Amino acid sequence: MLGRLATSTPATSTSDSDPSPAPRRLFAFSASHSRLCFLSNRRQSAKTLARSPSMRRFSIRNATLADIAPLLRLEELSFRTDRVSRQSFRRLIRSPSAICRVARAGNHVAGYAVVLSRTGSTVARLYSLAVDADFRGLGLAAALVEDAERMATRRGMTRLRLEVREDNPAAIRLYERLAFRQCDNRPGYYADGATAIRYQKRLERRRSPGGARPLRSDHRQG
Repeated sequence: MLGRLATSTPATSTSDSDPSPAPRRLFAFSASHSRLCFLSNRRQSAKTLARSPSMRRFSIRNATLADIAPLLRLEELSFRTDRVSRQSFRRLIRSPSAICRVARAGNHVAGYAVVLSRTGSTVARLYSLAVDADFRGLGLAAALVEDAERMATRRGMTRLRLEVREDNPAAIRLYERLAFRQCDNRPGYYADGATAIRYQKRLERRRSPGGARPLRSDHRQG
């Protein structure tokens, strides 16, 4: 699941190739047990808030530079290694070829997703996705993936690709439930030698009877 973030903004291309050759970091289902244990007391209030009915409404919007500090905290909690740096988040947020979306529940950054694209290509890549452990089980991961699909479609993308570790069954179940289809295996893809399963989904513009379907950035979880 863990990979390495490119240190430069994605290069442009006129081919229909992948937006970035770097390994992908997808869906932080588990974090460092020692770090979570160390932070458990001071994070108890956030966990309590996450389970309250008022915090089950998420707003998803484009990330801004003001979001970098909470994004870095989420990285620390979600990934043991290969974390996105402050400089890399700054580049992603400013890059015209990247879509960086944050999910907020009240004043908390509860998750984020990054999609990469290339000029001249209709293939987008879900590069990184993480959800705060306190906000898991509320449907936020699926909401972020579906939002990434809509944003990619609005940019003219026709396919969304991702890689996931073969030993990450929870993430695999999520993507397959969202109609991603396995298209390739890549042995030794990750730094620790783990195999990556590549998934792909064809994106379609959804239209309501009255015209184009509006983008929904509010997600309610019952």
